[in-house]
Amino acid sequence: MLLLDSKQREFDGITVFPDHADPMQYYYLPLMPHLTTVQDPAAGNAAVPQFSLIRFRGRAGTGGFLNFDVNIGIGSDRLDEIRRQIQNEERLRDLPRLAPVTTISGTVKLLMLGQQSGNTPAAETGAESGPKFVLKMDHSATPSLYGNNQAAFSVRLDAAGVTVIEKSLEGEILPIAVVYSLNYLGLRPAYSVRLNIDWNRVQKHMDETYSGGFLFSSVDISNTVDELVENRAIVLEADTFVTEDDENKSITDRRDAALNQVRSMITEAFFQPTLPPIEPGKEEEWSKALRIAAGVAGAIAGGPGAAMASTTFFSYSKATYERTDRKVLNVNFSERVTIQRSIHPQGHLAGMFKLLRDTPLPRSRFITDVDLDDPWFEKRRLNVVSRADYDMDAISSINVQAGYGNEPKNILLGKSQPAGTFEWMSLLDNGIMRRRVQLRYEVNFSGVDTTERPRKLISAPFETEVENIEIDPRELYSVSSIPIVAINFPWDAYPMVEAHVRYQDSDNNLDESEIFQLSKDRQDATWRMFILNPDKRDFSYRLIYRAADNRDVDTGWKGTDEEQIAIRDPFPRKRILDVVANVDWKEIDQVFVDLRYEDKENDILEENSFNFSMGGTPQKFVVDMQDPEKKQVLFKVTFLFKDGRMTEIPESVTLERRIILRPDMKGHRIVEVRPPTDFIARQLKRVTAEIRYEDFTAGFSFADSFVFEDASARGYFEFDYADEARDRYEARAIYLFQSGLEQSSEWTASDASVLQLKTP
Repeated sequence: MLLLDSKQREFDGITVFPDHADPMQYYYLPLMPHLTTVQDPAAGNAAVPQFSLIRFRGRAGTGGFLNFDVNIGIGSDRLDEIRRQIQNEERLRDLPRLAPVTTISGTVKLLMLGQQSGNTPAAETGAESGPKFVLKMDHSATPSLYGNNQAAFSVRLDAAGVTVIEKSLEGEILPIAVVYSLNYLGLRPAYSVRLNIDWNRVQKHMDETYSGGFLFSSVDISNTVDELVENRAIVLEADTFVTEDDENKSITDRRDAALNQVRSMITEAFFQPTLPPIEPGKEEEWSKALRIAAGVAGAIAGGPGAAMASTTFFSYSKATYERTDRKVLNVNFSERVTIQRSIHPQGHLAGMFKLLRDTPLPRSRFITDVDLDDPWFEKRRLNVVSRADYDMDAISSINVQAGYGNEPKNILLGKSQPAGTFEWMSLLDNGIMRRRVQLRYEVNFSGVDTTERPRKLISAPFETEVENIEIDPRELYSVSSIPIVAINFPWDAYPMVEAHVRYQDSDNNLDESEIFQLSKDRQDATWRMFILNPDKRDFSYRLIYRAADNRDVDTGWKGTDEEQIAIRDPFPRKRILDVVANVDWKEIDQVFVDLRYEDKENDILEENSFNFSMGGTPQKFVVDMQDPEKKQVLFKVTFLFKDGRMTEIPESVTLERRIILRPDMKGHRIVEVRPPTDFIARQLKRVTAEIRYEDFTAGFSFADSFVFEDASARGYFEFDYADEARDRYEARAIYLFQSGLEQSSEWTASDASVLQLKTP
């Protein structure tokens, strides 16, 4: 791997790095970008720049294309010279190997005539916005990342841009700048720890300071080592090549561990852990010291990380280290880490005049003029594009068939290839190119049920004379999105709603149907209705409300041409009755209330029972109504007293929003009074109904009258009663006809809750 250290060299402006393991391997950094050249044997092996400027003009427009290749490599002759210089300086027996630095990632950018790659040219703000010079840049944002890191560029120019580039070929540099950004890996030192001991001096100092048989604490030894370091008898050095921050904490921790290991080697070389003598009365402390000494001895034997406690004692161990050359002890710890570096080779490309001067090639080799009106370009081209939504409309492909003369062709358009081009050699009629092309197309669908809709649609043949044509499959069909939305829906009462939808068009063999299930977690859906006849957009739907109490509601099939299905409460009218107990709980133990709502015409029967006791809260009786006129709620109340008594209130009727429960409450009835149904047929002008209720035993007497002038009017007679056996009332009617004739009926007793008057 490339090694970043003091051995890197610079030769003639080129930086060279050694390899960390192979002394014969070297790496060099690239130069500034320059045009790529190739050897042309036909031109005497001259270096031909890879550069091309195409100028065009014609009815289609004017402008040009500039194509060129650049790299950041170095010539082989120059590399050979660098290899020889390395061999001389490093005193190598053979020529070293020299390779470019291996890049792991990078980008390349082109700057040219005020534009840079990656930017979109500004849109024109007026009719005369001036020249743009550069219309479009095409190139890969990443160079080759191997070898010379070659990059290829293609630039589209307007007429002004072509002129500027052509004139600049005679200059020193081209108005073209290339900027590389390359990343590579290198190995560099992280830290180095070095120990050098002059053994004669150190051993002499130890002999003079310590003697065998005596015990010394770790603090004494540490102070002695520090003194020897200051006197340079022990040379302990540590170099750190990284910054001491959180990013490099792991490296600095390993450096500190290496320092600790080197220090432990000094202690281990001259001393050995031992125990202090036993003092009378301190045997437990001596046992503790024994355990500590054993731990220290084990730590020293373990190498780095040996910690010396302040209470640890050592005895001096005299040992003689001898070498034949010199009496020293050397230790060297070091570590290297891999880092990522970035380089940014950049520069303007050298002018072509120098390359042309050195290359015996004509100017036309690099600049090509093209006349777009030349007969060679006269081809009949037809560009076909489809803007279809392939996913939404479930289109697998569009088969476009085109015929020009006697040569038919076809193109398959799809999601991955939404456009295509037909091309024929031109056919001439009296010297003028024939432009008429016959077309038709097929739309193929995927994932469709052929029993409901067709798998393929074919357009009628048509012709075109234009260069570009757009295929819109929706000209053959349409897809209407029908949202199915629940609005303020009571999900507790109906946890799920099934929406059945159906579209039928027998003339086009369409019979589509689908079922959507909506719930509290999914409160909307969308049905995509496939249509072939734009005038037939009506469809049918059916809603089934799955009730929590298993009393489902089915709306049946309904037809509509609206573009939405709104799911609302099937019974938006609610009859809410509050029941409140107003009693003395010192006397009453419990109160029972039985409630009933009945609408026989709509087959509705709702019943419920409430139980009230001390501390209870008011209750609500809620009913879904279909007939807004049917509001009567029947109820019966039972009071249980603490002394064992029981009182029952006869079944009563209420139209109120609230029932107040009291022990002294009476039964209450409501009689609905209806006028004759043949009011108009019998030429009635007015009907007066008189109703009365009397119970002298209970002290009740109620009377009321109602005047009706049409058959739709209603009246309600209310009265209290105490005994269910005495709940009959009496009624009579007075009929006034249009002729002025008046008739009266006799008083008649009845217990019906609905009094229907009949014309005599």
